[in-house]
Amino acid sequence: MKRLLFVCLIGIICLPVYAQITNSAQPSKFISSANWVQAKNYYLLTLFEQDKIVNQLLKKDAELTKITQKKLKDLNNSIVECKDAACFIDRVKFTDDEIKTVSAELTELCKPG
Repeated sequence: MKRLLFVCLIGIICLPVYAQITNSAQPSKFISSANWVQAKNYYLLTLFEQDKIVNQLLKKDAELTKITQKKLKDLNNSIVECKDAACFIDRVKFTDDEIKTVSAELTELCKPG
């Protein structure tokens, strides 16, 4: 009787732990990424990165390339020009115009044909 009670108690204790391990491993079924944090927090961007057709389509878009180059230039310049964290944060943020442009470009790329 003690043995049965012990086995039941162990089962009750281990079941929730097993369920948590199983659920946390599910994202890796959908995509394989060396950076699990990136895959979890930026799932759509990770998919864009891994899908070769989508990746090439995004890289070939002139407006998206222009915004990317401007953002990279701003970030590189911020290392020298910024004296406080607020300046750096302003360089990282997308402006309303940039957000509208990216949205319009992605919408256009998603149209059939």
